[in-house]
Amino acid sequence: MNFFEQQDQARRNTSRLVFFFILAVVGIMAALYFLFVAIFHAGAEGAKVDPSWWDPDVFLGVLIGTVAVVGIASLTKIAQLSSGGAAVAEMMGGRRIDPGTTDHKERVLLNVVEEMSIASGVPVPVVYVIEEDGINAFAAGYSQDDAAVAVTRGCLNLLDRDELQGVIAHEFSHVFNGDMRLNIRLIGVLAGILVIGLTGGWLMRMAFYSSHSYSRKKENNGLALLALGLALMVIGYIGVFFGNLIKAAVSRQREFLADASAVQYTRQRDGIANALRKIGGSVYGSQVQSRAASECSHMFFANALKASSFTGLLATHPPLEERIRRVDPGWDGTYPDVSDVDASASAAPDGAAGFTGGAGYGPKDGYTPAAAAGLSTDTTIEVDADAVVSQVGAPTDEHIDYGRQVLASVPADLNEAAHVPMTAVAVVYGLLLDTEDESVRTSQLQALQSQANPAVFNALRKIQSTILGLNPRARLPLLEVCIPALRQLADQQAKRLFENVELLIRADQKISMHEYSLHKILKRRMEAKLGKASKSDVRFKSHKALIREYNVLLSALAYVGHDDPREADAAFLAGATPLMNQVGNVLERLPKDECTFAAIDQAIDKLALASPKLKQLIIDAAAHTTLADGVVTIEEAELLRAIADTLNCPIPPFLPGTA
Repeated sequence: MNFFEQQDQARRNTSRLVFFFILAVVGIMAALYFLFVAIFHAGAEGAKVDPSWWDPDVFLGVLIGTVAVVGIASLTKIAQLSSGGAAVAEMMGGRRIDPGTTDHKERVLLNVVEEMSIASGVPVPVVYVIEEDGINAFAAGYSQDDAAVAVTRGCLNLLDRDELQGVIAHEFSHVFNGDMRLNIRLIGVLAGILVIGLTGGWLMRMAFYSSHSYSRKKENNGLALLALGLALMVIGYIGVFFGNLIKAAVSRQREFLADASAVQYTRQRDGIANALRKIGGSVYGSQVQSRAASECSHMFFANALKASSFTGLLATHPPLEERIRRVDPGWDGTYPDVSDVDASASAAPDGAAGFTGGAGYGPKDGYTPAAAAGLSTDTTIEVDADAVVSQVGAPTDEHIDYGRQVLASVPADLNEAAHVPMTAVAVVYGLLLDTEDESVRTSQLQALQSQANPAVFNALRKIQSTILGLNPRARLPLLEVCIPALRQLADQQAKRLFENVELLIRADQKISMHEYSLHKILKRRMEAKLGKASKSDVRFKSHKALIREYNVLLSALAYVGHDDPREADAAFLAGATPLMNQVGNVLERLPKDECTFAAIDQAIDKLALASPKLKQLIIDAAAHTTLADGVVTIEEAELLRAIADTLNCPIPPFLPGTA
């Protein structure tokens, strides 16, 4: 099942969740209705009442009351989590790791997360640490752009780098497969169902208070409240029980898939298998003591809750032994003796104290610092267009090695600057400086000096020569590394950043592919700071409303690198022909003046609202157009990745020799 099929399945699972939620609410309403009718009949005491169990007035009251209470509770919880993964991590008591942290273990974790992000084409998520002794982790968010990854202190202390990478790869699988959005909605759904039981508990406490009164009338009222509260608790918690059954059923199968994906991404079984074995050998296991652990149990890497009599039925994760055997069929069934020994520190090789950028990790299977320093400087790459779609959301160990090489190629001063908010701004400005025309670069700096924060401008001058000599392949990855720090800017600072970015782009009165790609990706990553919510809804499930956008996108890509009209025609047809098998002969190459960057921008923003099935065809057509000659320049690769990123389709880096 590829990335696009996983996205479709995630949406179907969401639809099923809504269906089961409605069923649960209907069941609760039915139980409440019969409860109140019974109370009404019992309270009539000899008065002449209709013995029928149908009472439209009671039904209407129960309908309105249940929908209002459950709906408000669900919407309130969803609103509390509206900021995405960060809200979930903070609800769990997580502490956000400062991108510029000097703590060795935290820097190791950030390195691993950044490598996975560069390897996969996914934005670098914010990273949290939860002060829990159990070995666990989770990824949360509504989309790739608001994702957060959180790991427990036990994860940092007890896992070595390969094991930590296996856990992070597992969590990134949930990011790729659309599981996060479903998981965060499950929290809201179950909060709505739970509120009925909580209301019953509140009524029982009221009844207990009332029972201390000396008034017989109040005592009778207290008994009535006690009975009503008990009934509501039973009904509510039966609803929660079945809600947890739904949660467990949705979660368990996804965990097997995420384990398998982690092996696929890293090409090593030992990392994730050893992490699972250490959970079995640790006295703390994977338990999380936070009061919010129950709400978020389905999000974790491993079972976060204590075992109970209902563990098998309500378990959100498959048995640990079964997960290990699926990853490592040759496992002998024993667990290591795991103590509080600092595994990450004891396993850290020389030079691992800092970020990979002049201070990376030592030699490991097939990777050496020399290889990192030898990152190719070729300006073109031979790539097979058919491989592009198959690699969306499916990075390999080669991509992870490449991500490590890219980070190692970035000079230490740039890497350090990228992790601090104000100097990260300077890095972004530096990435937009013209590397070829000194007169343009001079005018850019003069314009920026009068508009930028003086401290930021001085920081830019210090790193200017280093950033101008940066390997072009590392430009967009370095931007991605800057994003977590940039998201810590105040709203006004973020606004000023974009004003100055546009100032730098306009300096030579034209827009290059690199400038467009960088601006597009930066804008998407910072949408929340700009007050623009990321759109991820599906509005288009058929081609009819998108023909104009197909023509704009494919025509623009055909002109990239093809000045000869015949070559442009050939490139256009390479991408359009497979698409026309679906839409008919309605695609045509547009004149060049209709294919501006503004037109591309509008087109891909609309295409981003297409269904996953359509996006697969769009990415395939765009890749075949761009790679019609089998070769892609770095600028073309950046543009294609920016387009795919807008469509929420993460493309791993194009590796040399994948033709």
